[in-house]
Amino acid sequence: MKNRILAICDPDIAYVEHLSDSLNRDPAFPCQAVPFTRTDTLLTFLEQKPGSAVLIAEELLPLPERFPQQNHPLLLLTAAKDQGICRYQSCDEIMKQISDALKANPGPQPQASRAEMVSESLSGEIPCRIYGVYSPVGRCGKTTFAVTLGMILSEEKSALYVNMEGCHGFEAFADLSEAKNLTDLIYMKRMNAQDSKWDVRSLLDDCITRWDPLCVLNPPPLSCDLGDISSAEWSELLDDVKSSGEYAAIVLDIGSSIRDTAQLLDQCERIYLPVLEDRISQGKVAQFEMTLDKTGYSRLKDRICKVAVPRLRSDSELSAFPRQLLRGRIGSYVRHVVSRNG
Repeated sequence: MKNRILAICDPDIAYVEHLSDSLNRDPAFPCQAVPFTRTDTLLTFLEQKPGSAVLIAEELLPLPERFPQQNHPLLLLTAAKDQGICRYQSCDEIMKQISDALKANPGPQPQASRAEMVSESLSGEIPCRIYGVYSPVGRCGKTTFAVTLGMILSEEKSALYVNMEGCHGFEAFADLSEAKNLTDLIYMKRMNAQDSKWDVRSLLDDCITRWDPLCVLNPPPLSCDLGDISSAEWSELLDDVKSSGEYAAIVLDIGSSIRDTAQLLDQCERIYLPVLEDRISQGKVAQFEMTLDKTGYSRLKDRICKVAVPRLRSDSELSAFPRQLLRGRIGSYVRHVVSRNG
């Protein structure tokens, strides 16, 4: 598990994204690389991530005085081989030099917060965090983002992806026609509503497909099935899954077929909202935010992180779905977003 962060700051966006993606794909590299192109955003990030190492391009020096160098080992990315880590060499060699430099100067190691340690020690269970991915805008990369988010989270913790779209499209990648699915699980819960022996853990296993290492709750084949599920049933099901102790993260890919979307989003600790730049799309987002205000859910806006998901350039980027998503522009972007926003 990559339990340390390496912030890479370079003004060349193509270079820094390619380098970060290459490092993150190598299981031998001990850090999670996060790309930056500006020192101001880098410093804001470091204030929230003590113990992170920094690899920075020489042309961005000197750093502002507020840079907390005592808390962050600093490595220099240079054009010359004898003055730091040379940018003009293979990624394998760059990775080796970074690893050697961090061994020689490990710096302070990141620690879990006291609140996290107390919480885990008292409960004895895996704390489960729910992520919602929703947008009032169509064709914005919502499902691509949600699946990639689930894959990235599952690299370090047990994660469950739940697709809540009427037309999910996953039949193109797997035969789910005979598999038990989300609505079967809801039906079984309804049938056992008064049964104290209701065990979501064993029933959930029958409704899951594994996209190693991510667990996927099989989506239903009919969109009308989703519309029949009440917000109370969603809430109870999520509580059951959380209390089972099986998962440390749940990613909800929320579509337009869901009733009472705001109530479902209120179950989420972080909400990612994919957006587009055109005027109509921006208007839809503004109307959604206005609806939250008028229906008493304005608090959700503090949990929302708007994202601009890179568009798929061709079907080849889905050639090895879903693992292919981790290896390119989308994987690098989602890692960057998660590292900044949690």
